[in-house]
Amino acid sequence: KKLRQEGIRSFYLRSKASGVSGALGGDMEGTQIHEPSDLKKLLKGVDHDTDFLFNSGMSTPGLLAMLMNHDNEIKASFIFDPFRFIAERGKWPLPLERFKKLLSELSDLNGYRTLCADVLFYHHCGATIVQELGLMLATASEYFAHSENAEATSSSFFTRMSAGPLYFPEIAKFRAARLLWPRLLKAYGLDESTPLHIVAETTPTNKTITDTYNNLLRTNTEAMSAVIGGADQVLIHPYNQLIKKDDPFALRLARNMHRILREESHFEKVEDPSAGSYYLEQLTDTVAKEAWKFFQTIEN
Repeated sequence: KKLRQEGIRSFYLRSKASGVSGALGGDMEGTQIHEPSDLKKLLKGVDHDTDFLFNSGMSTPGLLAMLMNHDNEIKASFIFDPFRFIAERGKWPLPLERFKKLLSELSDLNGYRTLCADVLFYHHCGATIVQELGLMLATASEYFAHSENAEATSSSFFTRMSAGPLYFPEIAKFRAARLLWPRLLKAYGLDESTPLHIVAETTPTNKTITDTYNNLLRTNTEAMSAVIGGADQVLIHPYNQLIKKDDPFALRLARNMHRILREESHFEKVEDPSAGSYYLEQLTDTVAKEAWKFFQTIEN
């Protein structure tokens, strides 16, 4: 009840831990954090196993400072992607030398994932599944190229991706990301066992405003594809998000969808439910090969 009052949206996790989402800044959705007292209010009574995702953008260093000065240690990821900023606005968010220094400061902070490839942005711009994966790799490559300690950078990296409407190709997309990540690490001479943390988010691009209850079916299959494909966290948006904000009933249905997938469908019981399916194995292989080609095109 307290979390609902704060307007926090919950995550489905493959682990037993729970997760919540917040935002930093006046123009973002979710819980607003402007000063340490806001953060203290947010964290009060929240279990320490909670894994937070902060949509903090270029304000990430300030939020990190607040968290490091907080009494309780928490696990958190921060949607900090300066390369998305460049793609969106056509300029660097800060001078290159300052960025490199900031990159060094944000790398390898225990308990925090601080460097994001936010390919959800490109999905909203019309990117295909193959392009999403290629852009994820290209963003990671840029982080490594600008970093003084690429090993530390790789351990701080994660990606936010769309959970789109193409059920089987979406499963293949998340599985392909797991295949391509070690290949990129190997190319940079990094530890290939470094895990890739994937955050998935249901897409608004196929949602209807004239028959909103149909969106429940769409978000459910999108969430299923993300979990079966191996996403670590999945954010399911309310079915009527395009026409009504902060609807308690819609938010409750979105949260319950996580619980049904985990507690009733037992999706967390199997590491890779689609393993051994000839169709999905072939599709995963095809998507991975095409995504690597697209990544190489970007690099060239």
